[in-house]
Amino acid sequence: WAWTHNDSGKMKEMSILDGLGLVVLPFTTYNYDGDQMWGASTSRLQLLGLTRNALTKLGSVDSTDFADRSFSLGANLGAISYRRLASYSIADRNHPALVGELELSRNVARVARLPQNVVELVGEYGEALELRVKSLTNTDESAPLGRVKLTGEGGSLYTNGSFVYVVANSWKSGEQKTLVHVVSTLPASNPRLQG
Repeated sequence: WAWTHNDSGKMKEMSILDGLGLVVLPFTTYNYDGDQMWGASTSRLQLLGLTRNALTKLGSVDSTDFADRSFSLGANLGAISYRRLASYSIADRNHPALVGELELSRNVARVARLPQNVVELVGEYGEALELRVKSLTNTDESAPLGRVKLTGEGGSLYTNGSFVYVVANSWKSGEQKTLVHVVSTLPASNPRLQG
């Protein structure tokens, strides 16, 4: 099924951008496939062409979360949520593309110190995990030195020297499995999944 994010009781998320001839509708779909116990959701921004006499379905783009507002950024489309500010090229309205994004906040589930750096286990409920290697001297810096995507959700974090062990859960066909990811964090700019 699908829905729109609407905490405020008003349709503030949907934007009518007359100057661009667009309607932007953020929505989320849900299915029971994937590694998550209760299924997985996918958020998207749907573009609709707007003229005086017609509304036409155009392309859509993935959004990592629920967009709270969308707006024009010159010839581009901007979207903001509690997690990020993103800009999309809409030169080809049937195939909009991400131009850039700025992370505003992140859910850091676990943190551990390595000999030379810090690692963060990042992820929201119902989404895949990401292990980020950060500078030991500036952990608030938004850009990590390196990152690697991991399957599963939840998770515990253990370290041994420059190796990181992440224990996560996976649910396939209703069956729970425990996953153990071994990540080498050397070099910090290119952490690699070892097993």
